[in-house]
Amino acid sequence: VPNGDVLLRLPHALGVNGHWLLTGEGPRELERDPDAADPYLRGARDALAWMSRCLDDGARRFGAPPAGAAESVPDEETRKRSP
Repeated sequence: VPNGDVLLRLPHALGVNGHWLLTGEGPRELERDPDAADPYLRGARDALAWMSRCLDDGARRFGAPPAGAAESVPDEETRKRSP
């Protein structure tokens, strides 16, 4: 069973619709319209965005900067000065 990363790339590599590949339902052909994204790829992106928002919310609740903030990772000099 392929991992999630492979599952997200497989439909594009094969040139088939991700929904068809996983379920056998719907059109086999990959839609060439850039505005008509594969529902599985769109779902994965939505899930990752949701997890990112949850992590940022959790960080704020504990007084930490959001995970994507540059200042959240101290440089080597700052770490040396820390107690």
